[in-house]
Amino acid sequence: MPLVAWETLPTRSQSEGWRTPEPMIDAYRAMFAEGSEMIAAVLTLLATDAGMATIVKDEESMVYTPPEVMLGFLDAFRGDHGSFDDFVESIGRGAEVARIRQLLTAGG
Repeated sequence: MPLVAWETLPTRSQSEGWRTPEPMIDAYRAMFAEGSEMIAAVLTLLATDAGMATIVKDEESMVYTPPEVMLGFLDAFRGDHGSFDDFVESIGRGAEVARIRQLLTAGG
């Protein structure tokens, strides 16, 4: 369940030439903004006891993400949304996240 069309993402070789992490941080922010409906659908899927979908790893379409990009994105995410819990509440999936946490803890 991709947040954006895979073919629009830069490949690892394309992204390695970027001089600063800002373009990738902005891309991740855009993915969350544009993909909130897909994120909501994934949270709903994860909150059920049904079997999980198969994860496909397509190295050609994966973006290389250095640690400083992820750290920068997480800082920007907190600035945009406050916390993960605030974000999931804003997309109407707080109950699903509570269920996922229950499923992932002992005895869930």
